[in-house]
Amino acid sequence: MQYWTENLDNITQIYFDLYQLRQLTSVAIGHLIGLYSKLNQQKIQIIFVVNPRSAAFETLDLCGFFDFANKATIQETPLNEMRPAA
Repeated sequence: MQYWTENLDNITQIYFDLYQLRQLTSVAIGHLIGLYSKLNQQKIQIIFVVNPRSAAFETLDLCGFFDFANKATIQETPLNEMRPAA
């Protein structure tokens, strides 16, 4: 995990695109929590892109992930449907 959280001096925000996921394992959730914690310590804005109708969303919600990641932004629109900033 250290590799992914080093040298992020010029990074201000990171998107985690989980929209297409159908399910998550406890190991994957553990990695998300670890990455979120490290990035949050570095004051990087974190956006989780999730489908609110997916089993992955339900799993994250059920295990309290969104409560834990309360400083993150939860985006329910797929990245490919977002309009670029004008």
